[in-house]
Amino acid sequence: MAEQETIADILKSMESADMKAEGALHPPSEAEVEAMLDEAGKKALADLNAASGAAFDKAYVTAQLDGHKKLLAIQEDYLKVGQNREHLSVTKLARGQIKEHIDHLTMLQSKAG
Repeated sequence: MAEQETIADILKSMESADMKAEGALHPPSEAEVEAMLDEAGKKALADLNAASGAAFDKAYVTAQLDGHKKLLAIQEDYLKVGQNREHLSVTKLARGQIKEHIDHLTMLQSKAG
């Protein structure tokens, strides 16, 4: 989460009109995150809230893997059309982290069965 919050914070600061950077992170609250969820995200969250034990673990890893694959596709699409050097650089960094997370999640999923 910290990596994604850092990337999101960097991108938000790049949108700032004054282009003033800060050293502190400003992660969104749980309510802000939940407000941004689409219907599939809301369903996945409800499923996680209803699960426990091994069922929770499996649902969590599956949701994380699906989300990371979607996020990777967004990064790949942007790299094909992006024009802003700084945005492209951040996207490349994010893509590497996302791919690493997908590898870890795939390993967890295979161990969980």
